Amino acid sequence: MEGADYVLQKPPAEERAAIDAAIERALAVLPQCLSGDIQTAMQKLHTDDKKQEDKKPEPKKEPEKESGLRSSLKSLFGRK
Repeated sequence: MEGADYVLQKPPAEERAAIDAAIERALAVLPQCLSGDIQTAMQKLHTDDKKQEDKKPEPKKEPEKESGLRSSLKSLFGRK
């Protein structure tokens, strides 16, 4: 009964908000699902709606210097 008590109790406010948000996202893609356009529904459901400009760009890493032997082998076999 311990498991049943846990599952059947009301979720905390934070979890309830996450559940409500998931239901809203599911309802938003329901028309695509019902029309058979599952690919579009899945993409819409799992794509972050935030604009790309809101995300901070990752700092560019300086290319690591390779050892002389590794560099020679790559140039020998034509790989960059």
